[in-house]
Amino acid sequence: MFSGQILWVAGIVRVGIVMSTTNKIIHFFALKQSLVALLAMGVLIGLGEKMAERFLPIYLLALGGGIMTIGLLNGMDNLLSALYSFPGGYLSDRLGMIYFAICGKNLGVIGKGRMTSVSL
Repeated sequence: MFSGQILWVAGIVRVGIVMSTTNKIIHFFALKQSLVALLAMGVLIGLGEKMAERFLPIYLLALGGGIMTIGLLNGMDNLLSALYSFPGGYLSDRLGMIYFAICGKNLGVIGKGRMTSVSL
């Protein structure tokens, strides 16, 4: 937090506010607690997705899929990632970045929860 300390500036004694390193980072990036939680959730979900994506080609080969199946899956992943960026950017501009990010992350969590419950 902020702590009042006496600062020596050009030989003049002033009472100033000195920020800790954490508060400097929070102030610089204009972070709020809810935004930091949303960021952490996005990082953890993305980390889980990327870890699972590494084993998907091996899993497809074990199921009897060929090289074309793996290539098609990778190509579709890249294509869909590129295509949904445009409407996502448009909606983000129209609705507001924070509102759209919160709605998008919540929909992602709901979708992943449904996928997990279906596969169990």
